[in-house]
This record gives sequence, structure tokens and C-alpha cells, in this order.
Amino acid sequence: MSPLLLVTLSVSALYAWVAWRLQRTPPFKIACVVLPLALLAHGALIYQSVLGQGDIRLGFGNSLSTILWLTALTYWLSSKGMQLARLQSWVSGLAGVSVLGMVFFTGLC
Repeated sequence: MSPLLLVTLSVSALYAWVAWRLQRTPPFKIACVVLPLALLAHGALIYQSVLGQGDIRLGFGNSLSTILWLTALTYWLSSKGMQLARLQSWVSGLAGVSVLGMVFFTGLC
């Protein structure tokens, strides 16, 4: 198993855990710490997939993953002022699926 695939599965699992946690309980302190880590790791995966080979690769998987990463980032930043936990849980779940889609559609690993 390649290290990049392990990171990809870990990021997807982090998003899934955050989505599950935000659906079940009110915003939890650890979810507020784990979500930025998932966003940071997802951004690093996007960078590696799009720009890592020396050229720009904007396929379907990379585009979908980037759009959902930006959506998750926007909801995370906007939830600082008001509670958007239910909506953030759905966006986090979709972002986790998009990480797996990036591997499936682009063959990242």
C-alpha cells in the first residue's frame, strides 16, 4: 500500500468521523480541531494530484475534489459566527467521498 493511498484513506476517514460526529451531537470541541486537519490534508492531496507531477492535471476527479474542498472550507470558515453543524456534516461527508473519487477517477495512488 502506497503512503499516498494511506493518507487519502485517512483524510476520507477524518471527514467521515467529523460528519458522523456533527450529525449525532452538538458541535464537539474535537470536531473543531479535526476538521481543519482534514481540510489541510485534503488541500495537500489536491496540490499533489494537480501540480505534483510537474504539469497541471484538471480531470474530473481533481475538479470535483477541489470544488468540495472549497465548499467544506467555506462552510468551516463561515460557521465561526453561527452554528451550521448539520449542514457542515453533509458537506464534510461529501468532501470525504470526493477524496475517494479523486483516487478513483485520476489514479492518484
